[in-house]
Amino acid sequence: MMRPHRGQGYGRGYSDDDADQSMGFGQGAGSGPAWHMGRFRSRGIRYWALYLLKDKPMTGAEIMDAMESQSMGWWRPSPGSIYPMLNELVQEGVLNRGEDGRYTITERGFEYIGIRKDKTANIERTLSELEGLISYLQDNKDGLEKYKDRIKKIRDEVGKL
Repeated sequence: MMRPHRGQGYGRGYSDDDADQSMGFGQGAGSGPAWHMGRFRSRGIRYWALYLLKDKPMTGAEIMDAMESQSMGWWRPSPGSIYPMLNELVQEGVLNRGEDGRYTITERGFEYIGIRKDKTANIERTLSELEGLISYLQDNKDGLEKYKDRIKKIRDEVGKL
C-alpha cells in the first residue's frame, strides 16, 4: 500500500512501502534525486539520527518527524526502519533509551559521529584558528591602522586569560 507523496507532487511514493518500486523521478533504481536519498538512507540514517539526538533527547516518532521535516516532506522513514536501527544503536552502546522512551546519545555516540566532547580538542582547534587569523592580520598590516584600538582591546582580553 502506498502513501501519497508529501512533497510537491514529484515521485511515486515512499520507497520503503514496496522495495520493488521506483524511488521517484523516473523508473527504476538510479534515476533522479530521490535515488540519491535512498543511497543516503541506506548508509546515513544512523548518522542522521545521531546528529538529531546530539542536540536533545527524542523518541523514535520524533526522529521520524524531524527527518521528514528536514527532507521538506520528500521522505519519511518507516517505523520498521527506525526502531530496529535505534535498538541496534542501544545494543552497541551508542544510544541510551530512557524510561520515557526518549533516546539520548552516549559519549561513544559522539565519538561515532566524530564529535569529541573533550574540551582540550576544542581548545586546540580554537588556538590553531586564532594563530591562523593572526597570520592573516600580519600579512595585511597596511590596512590595520584604523583598527588599532580594537586590536589593543582584543590583546588585553587575551592577556586576561
